[in-house]
Amino acid sequence: QNAKRQQDILMQAIHAVRPGGRLLYSTCSISPLENDDVIEKLLKKRAGVVQVHEEMESMLSVSPKALGATRTKYGWMFWPDVCGYGPLYFSLMQVGES
Repeated sequence: QNAKRQQDILMQAIHAVRPGGRLLYSTCSISPLENDDVIEKLLKKRAGVVQVHEEMESMLSVSPKALGATRTKYGWMFWPDVCGYGPLYFSLMQVGES
């Protein structure tokens, strides 16, 4: 249920981002259904319009890995038992022409 709701919100958010803009998707869920799976479905439905921003680490002053995050297929996950806070998932996407 939450994953479907989050997917719907994310699909609508894409329309609010101008071409060339970025969209950060974040949850406080540990469920892959609400995290990478939502991103994967978005990438399939909006192929060629939305891409995961692979250079996110270079944009940050500190690497998520240095803060204890684990890399996922499309983003990063902070686990409470690993880094002492979270859960927190995030993925940065680049939006192109629709």
